[in-house]
Amino acid sequence: MPRSVNHVASKARRKKVLKMAKGYFGRRKNVWTVAKNAVEKALGYAYRDRKQKKRNVRSVWIVRINAAVREYDMSYSEFIGKLNAKNITLSRKALADLALNHPDAFKVIVNEVKDAIPVSRPDNAPREKKTHVSATGASAKSASAKSAKPKAETTTLGEISALAPLKAEAPKEEISSKTSTSTKTASKAKTEIIGDNLKVLNGVGPAFEKRLNVSGVYTFADLIALTDEKIAELEAQYSIKTSLEVWHNLIEEAKTLA
Repeated sequence: MPRSVNHVASKARRKKVLKMAKGYFGRRKNVWTVAKNAVEKALGYAYRDRKQKKRNVRSVWIVRINAAVREYDMSYSEFIGKLNAKNITLSRKALADLALNHPDAFKVIVNEVKDAIPVSRPDNAPREKKTHVSATGASAKSASAKSAKPKAETTTLGEISALAPLKAEAPKEEISSKTSTSTKTASKAKTEIIGDNLKVLNGVGPAFEKRLNVSGVYTFADLIALTDEKIAELEAQYSIKTSLEVWHNLIEEAKTLA
């Protein structure tokens, strides 16, 4: 009996792969063994990059939103936190489109959320941790909890009875001192220095402004008063790496704004 071979199907399978390899360089386009490997590699990259493309597009949306909200003295993270606080659920795609093509509508949204306190989610509630417990494990845990219940009750009652006189004898002076210190810290926090918006200066972002505030520079007048020796001390003490030319430019710009 002659050997049965299905040339039609195998030929069609090869033609399908060679068709996908059309336009490839050299033998990749017409030699089966080379084209097969090239096509398999290309399909793997295509599968990966179909997902990578979505991440790249989302990052472009974030860059556009960030650039738009910087005009209103906000960062991207602050803006998203304030949207969550106001329960505004516009997607980043919609926000980026508004920022790019409809700046007036985007300004309305920014003004709506400007005074909100940023939160990570609208309800700001912690996410529940999902624990997968098998049936045998759950039954064993419930049995151990039932057996341990009366023992736990007796120990807690004994501890409460032992600690009750100690709580009653706690001195009132300590409580008053704690309250006074907390009120002092609260008053200090309220009387913090409110300086100028240093981010309006060219080259000063939120991170650089924080470093300036830590080093005692809150206003344009503080910046103008800096000398070269003082700048060298600040750079050494607070690890601020900036050239003297940049410092002089900031000081000149502060003089015009002061």
